[in-house]
Amino acid sequence: VALDALDELKVEVLADTLGPSTLARLKSATAGLKDSSGDSALDTVLAEIELRVEVEIAKLAPAKKPS
Repeated sequence: VALDALDELKVEVLADTLGPSTLARLKSATAGLKDSSGDSALDTVLAEIELRVEVEIAKLAPAKKPS
């Protein structure tokens, strides 16, 4: 599931059609990967992917006007 979401993300980024549904799907897929894998390098990469997804979701969110 996570690899499918990453592949969809790659296609949409290259086509400049990245949408919130793809990011939400990737976020959902990465949420289940929070447990330690026992491989610190893999855990680091997964944490970086999760952070990047959060950043991209925030960038797509409508800007809130200051009160």
